[in-house]
Amino acid sequence: MIISQNEQGSYEWKEERHESIGGTTLKDLMVNKPVEESALYYSLIASHTEPFFDEETFINTAMQRGTDLEPSARFEGSQYLNLEFFEFGTCRREGFPLNHCSPDGFTRDLKDGTEIK
Repeated sequence: MIISQNEQGSYEWKEERHESIGGTTLKDLMVNKPVEESALYYSLIASHTEPFFDEETFINTAMQRGTDLEPSARFEGSQYLNLEFFEFGTCRREGFPLNHCSPDGFTRDLKDGTEIK
């Protein structure tokens, strides 16, 4: 597994996710229509032909609350499960450059992960 330490939300984190499919865009892959008609298809083509551009991301009150509470939620989950979760940027499986994930935590041995909502 290829692990990045770039902080989630940073310019570098957004740039390394460019040109690939992650959890946020996965829903666009699961559509009941020909691939050429999906928004993801055109988004991937554009990402491979246009340079990365860091646009402002919309954040509402609920999203900001989730961001603010994530560290304490990770700590509480660690305590409850008796596992220590560490933050990472993105993860990729070697040989699969079009896929990535950005979990909210992994154990040091990468055997357990957490996603906080």
